[in-house]
Amino acid sequence: MTDFELHWKPILSYDWNGLGRITNPGKFEGEMLYAPAFWSMSLELNEHCFEITKQDIIDMKLLQTHVSSEYEIMQGFLIALNELKKKRKIKISQTNDGFVCA
Repeated sequence: MTDFELHWKPILSYDWNGLGRITNPGKFEGEMLYAPAFWSMSLELNEHCFEITKQDIIDMKLLQTHVSSEYEIMQGFLIALNELKKKRKIKISQTNDGFVCA
């Protein structure tokens, strides 16, 4: 299984709004849609701070080919992608309540 399949493709199982924030109840609710990918990486690598790499951007762009063309869904995806492009690092953690913060 590739890193894309392991970390990025599962994002498609979530619902998100036009602002790119996950709307499903649970530990990622309210986070940007890329949060589950970095959480998955943090569990695998036992790290909680990641520099955003070109490969992260490539993987998210690749994910775009699987996203619904419905306006709000695509708009939210593009907002999240643009936010990720602006970041240099992502710190990810879990609260005592079990929510993930990125």
